[in-house]
Parts: sequence; structure tokens; C-alpha cells
Amino acid sequence: MENLNVFHETIELMFDDDIPKRLLKIGVYRSIDILEVSAVIMFTKGVLSCLRDLETKPWNEEEEEKLRSLFNRLKLNDDATRDILVRLYLLDSVDSQQRNLARQLVLSITTCQ
Repeated sequence: MENLNVFHETIELMFDDDIPKRLLKIGVYRSIDILEVSAVIMFTKGVLSCLRDLETKPWNEEEEEKLRSLFNRLKLNDDATRDILVRLYLLDSVDSQQRNLARQLVLSITTCQ
């Protein structure tokens, strides 16, 4: 365990009556850490609560990359992760579409078509 504080916080969540309320008070990076620990110790309620929490918060690039890495390493319930996976990989799809459109525009302008 890299961070004992995250492990301790996750164990405390197991005894908390209102996990979502507690997760609202922490940042995305910490929620991802708690998600990882919850998945490793098979704390399903913690995993689901973290996933719901992460669905509602904006991520920066570092947090997004951390989520991708986590999803690649851990096998999480597909139904529970569907919304986050769509959000993670939709951005790739949009970027790809924008690059293709930009390429077509440049080609059209340079060839006068």
C-alpha cells in the first residue's frame, strides 16, 4: 500500500453511514485513490460510491490519466463503470474527429477544392 492515509480513510468509509456526502468533501484525485483501495479490498459500496462521485466532478488531465491507468489495471464491474468509461474515451473520439476535420480543411484549402 503506497499511501496508508488513503487506506485508513477507505476503512473509515466502511463504517460511515453517508459515504457520498463524505466523498463530496474531497477532491477527484483523492476519490480515485479511494476507488483504487476500495476495489483492491473488494469494498463494493465504496467502489460504487466513488464511481458515482467521479461521474459528477470535472477532471483535469492528470486525474483523467490516473483514471485510465486504474481502469487498465483493475477489473471493475462494467455496468458500474460504463458512464465513466464513456466519458474517458469520448474525449479521445472527439479529439480524433476534430483532427480529421482539421486535416480535411487544410487539404481543401491547399488544393483549392
